[in-house]
Amino acid sequence: MVDMLCGESLAVENSPSKLWTDGNLGEEGEERAINIKTRIGNYDVVKDTIAGLIGDEGFSYIQEDTFFTCPNGRLKLREYNTGESLLMFDVAADNQHSTDSKYRYSEVKDLTATKNILKLAYGIKGVVKTERLIVEFGQTKIHLDRVENLGDFVEIWVDLTHDQTVEDGQEVARDVMEQLELDKKEIVRSSYIDLLTEFDDCL
Repeated sequence: MVDMLCGESLAVENSPSKLWTDGNLGEEGEERAINIKTRIGNYDVVKDTIAGLIGDEGFSYIQEDTFFTCPNGRLKLREYNTGESLLMFDVAADNQHSTDSKYRYSEVKDLTATKNILKLAYGIKGVVKTERLIVEFGQTKIHLDRVENLGDFVEIWVDLTHDQTVEDGQEVARDVMEQLELDKKEIVRSSYIDLLTEFDDCL
């Protein structure tokens, strides 16, 4: 298995100073988002379509998510190839074509110690390694993902404002999906970790 977090070819390109915003660090209440994920067959064509539509090539990086066994949501430690890391927790509700997520995250200073403590406390469920190109505009993020052992995907992520409903976010996500000419038949409602777990169960 190739270590996606190592190697000169995996350097972060066109990256901001941080790979996340500080908007929900330490605040009361969860952030909310809608996301639609589709499997794609031609990575380069979709990449060009996104750049042409948004007028921005975005930036790319590698992330490795270690998921821990958690009965009431998804708890993961995200490790970037920049050396930065986040502890993230989310609770997701699947709708017909999208997922409604409530989430929180916090920057991790001591990755090794944090991972060891969580491993002892919860046990590791699995690891997802992703090469991600991200393009942001307004409240929307487009993730062009190449996931180890799963393939290529596009994820449309809409961060909801406090006065927006789930339906408002779904409308925004569907509009972006149509502009990118993504196939509704390829919508994937499972998370990457669940897809990998299902794949492993079939072996």
